[in-house]
Amino acid sequence: MVAGAAQRVRGQVGEGGVAVHGHDQVRLGQNAAQDVHDAETAYIGADLRDTTAILAQASQTLDLGQPVALMFLMTLQYIPDADDPHAIVREYLDGLVPGSFLVVSDTTNEVRDPVITEGTRRMNEGMGGRVTQTRRTSAQVGRFFEGLDMVEPGLTSTHRWRPGPDEPDTDSDWPVRCGVARKP
Repeated sequence: MVAGAAQRVRGQVGEGGVAVHGHDQVRLGQNAAQDVHDAETAYIGADLRDTTAILAQASQTLDLGQPVALMFLMTLQYIPDADDPHAIVREYLDGLVPGSFLVVSDTTNEVRDPVITEGTRRMNEGMGGRVTQTRRTSAQVGRFFEGLDMVEPGLTSTHRWRPGPDEPDTDSDWPVRCGVARKP
């Protein structure tokens, strides 16, 4: 979570709450210190796999009886396949009402770039086995959206998802996919 992000989200949602999850207690504390503190902003420090605890804490700030946006931005890559990240996302979605949105951005293994491969190796080595990056195929990232209604342009490279007029037009493929979908 980028410092100040909850404040920026808060400015966009107007009325309603913002719940921010983080596993790194130091970074979560730094973000909380830089963001606005009010009754509509909660900082939840827990393991992402503990869906019950996170939804329970989020429900203290968010009205989960109303549609919300569930955003996994560059986080699911740290949940290994052995922990079934698709089932984890489904558990979160099961706790949300129809009309809620799922937003996912995640790394892919389809862009063959030696710099990225070496960076991933070094990062995993530096984490000492506590956490490793799992880069998935576009099809595997797409599975997070099964049963949901995709928002155009669907699952695509991040720089191709509704680029602004000042965004560079590039044919290069980035090793990150993203998408937004609505729960029917």
